[in-house]
Amino acid sequence: MVESPLSDSEKRIGILLPSSNTTMEKEFSEIQMRMNVSFHYSRLRLQDVTEEALIQMEEDTEKESQKLADAHVEFILYGCTSGSLIKGLDYSKKISERITGIAHVPAVTTSEAVLSACQKLDLDSMSILTPYTDHINQREKDFFESQKKRVTAIQGYHITDNTEIGLYSPDKTCQKAIDFFRKNPSEGLFISCTNLLTMEILPSLEKKLCVPVFSSNAASLFSILNELQLLSKSINAGLPDITLFTN
Repeated sequence: MVESPLSDSEKRIGILLPSSNTTMEKEFSEIQMRMNVSFHYSRLRLQDVTEEALIQMEEDTEKESQKLADAHVEFILYGCTSGSLIKGLDYSKKISERITGIAHVPAVTTSEAVLSACQKLDLDSMSILTPYTDHINQREKDFFESQKKRVTAIQGYHITDNTEIGLYSPDKTCQKAIDFFRKNPSEGLFISCTNLLTMEILPSLEKKLCVPVFSSNAASLFSILNELQLLSKSINAGLPDITLFTN
């Protein structure tokens, strides 16, 4: 790993995200303002959330990782859930390894971050709500069950246009999550997709459902802060008041 020229207190975090993602920057901005961190974004071309498009998006990983390395980031997140799990855990790990090989900093994908969140929460089973089609949902179910995480049920909104996912109301997601989980209870609820607005609704969902509730963006932040040893400094940092960050 290259030595960072930054001061010990300053942390720069690189994010690779789909070009049509309009949510991650919004949901990460409050944390950036309250902690001595900065998020730096580079985009991978994606319009529709289909298997073919997700695989094609990943082809520019090295080029965009190099741009983030130019900003002397200390960690890089590949911020796409479906795009990193679409071909299994080995595929996800290879994405992280390729990023590290170019940028010479630690890297993780959102799907790997979700697995870390499941481990932190000690979840063996979960219900999953997504904006995806049945085909992508099946890939997601296969991914988690291959890692011995029982998917009690998975339900999607059947949206392929990623900009439409970014416009989906968090209030609608909250109500869908309540209805879905009460019909399909498990040890926890995971709301998938880094382009789905979720952070503001997670605390109320936990209180209503009485189980751990987390999202792709929450898991991504957990993984970033844990890797950079910032979790202990994240009190009053704007993180959602959920079990993942408080327990």
